[in-house]
Amino acid sequence: MLKHLQTHEEYLNIQNQLRGSVTQEALEEYGDLIAIFQLLNFDNSHKYLATLYSSTGRPALNQIEIFRSMVLCAYLDISWERLIHFLHHRAVFRTIIGVSKETIPTLPSFYAFSSRIMPTHEKSVTRKPLGKKPTKKLKKNEKMAEKKEGRVQDMITIVNKDKPFNQFRPERHLQTLFKLISVDTSMEMGLLSNSCYVSGDGTSVRTGASSYGRKVCACRKQGIFTCDCPRRYSDPKAEYGWDSYKTQYYYGHTAYFLSTYNKNEKVDLPLYVKMLSAKRHDSVTAIISLAEFRELYPEMILKGFISDSASDNYPTYKLLQQPDWNIPAFIALNNRKEAKFTYKQVEINEDGIPICEGGLPMIYNGRDNTRCRNKFRCPAMAKKGVQCPLSEYCSKSPYGRTVYTKTEDNPRTFTVIPRNSKKWNSVMKQRTSIERINKQVLRDCGIENNGVRTRGRINVWITMAMMVIHLKAQYKSQKNENNAANQ
Repeated sequence: MLKHLQTHEEYLNIQNQLRGSVTQEALEEYGDLIAIFQLLNFDNSHKYLATLYSSTGRPALNQIEIFRSMVLCAYLDISWERLIHFLHHRAVFRTIIGVSKETIPTLPSFYAFSSRIMPTHEKSVTRKPLGKKPTKKLKKNEKMAEKKEGRVQDMITIVNKDKPFNQFRPERHLQTLFKLISVDTSMEMGLLSNSCYVSGDGTSVRTGASSYGRKVCACRKQGIFTCDCPRRYSDPKAEYGWDSYKTQYYYGHTAYFLSTYNKNEKVDLPLYVKMLSAKRHDSVTAIISLAEFRELYPEMILKGFISDSASDNYPTYKLLQQPDWNIPAFIALNNRKEAKFTYKQVEINEDGIPICEGGLPMIYNGRDNTRCRNKFRCPAMAKKGVQCPLSEYCSKSPYGRTVYTKTEDNPRTFTVIPRNSKKWNSVMKQRTSIERINKQVLRDCGIENNGVRTRGRINVWITMAMMVIHLKAQYKSQKNENNAANQ
């Protein structure tokens, strides 16, 4: 049961009381950090947190303080044990967290709270060895293929069912808390809009557990050192996967992020993360992630889904085109570029652009949303300086020849926004946002090498890192507003 959840007002009052015990040198060193964590408000999450506890039993103490401590650990890239040591010996850290010496949380309480917000029930298991690491090398930026063909379509079939998609997923509490604490706050501050472009991409996350497991048999005592007896694995869901960036195999999981980019503030904001098997292809993970995201953010309108070539498949395009989804696709083409083909007696290139009889790409001239089609005009008539040897014979109209392409006829080729158009290229530039998010989470916050085991615990750390990114963006926005007001 919960005895009490610290309010934000109580936190600020405790901070003011504790500042007197902090040296001036420490205040100068950690002044910005104190100000940043003053923006971390948990009040909106109190009602939801209360639902995770029973009404009876031993009271759980200092839950908000523990939550804030976890975020600070991700910010500083230090372990929970290290932070507890700092809390006992440095007043400035107690000020940041808002605790006295008598109310410093213990290490077991960190693990208990982590299991409360991410109830995976993952335990060490004894099983047969995984086998040898795969040896077949893949190319740079190449993904491991799904073993089962048609997996994307199978997942879309599940998504299209009326019942909520995967409503019993263990990370639902963590995702909801992240939304209430970070995303909603950023939206209130104007950093986020309820209508935005969303970028998606998966990245490899290594586990701190061993891929060899721990031997529990007596073979070694008998002089047998290479046996196939069952071993104990501390991260039972970890598997071998291919890191397309580092071009090497790794042992761990895949984290799929959805993020957006604020052009005005020039900040990247993560919105969602999904932890899945290292073997899972991003094309499948993207469908799962988008479905869960739409359930978590029903109020948000997606102006477009931006992805690399991993999602370049017809089922994904058709799903995004569905009336109940209606999300424009901004997906890079993979290496299997289709040959030019004829559409309504007009040649179409690989980008979905009609080619005029003079051999020139026609000019995009807007979209007719009522008929779900794009309009293309004669390049010689639509663009100054373009010369066409057949302009006099192509069309007698001074407007020039016009061609329409319907998205439903080929959603991959005839995208809502034509490929390589000015708007397309402008939107696709935002795809780098997700790469910067990956760097901030994995490297800056130390998730890549912090040695955390089990998918659930790694998910907790990643979510804390995502909260850090929002905090930094909120602080930057606040400083910009203050500077503008003082000028």
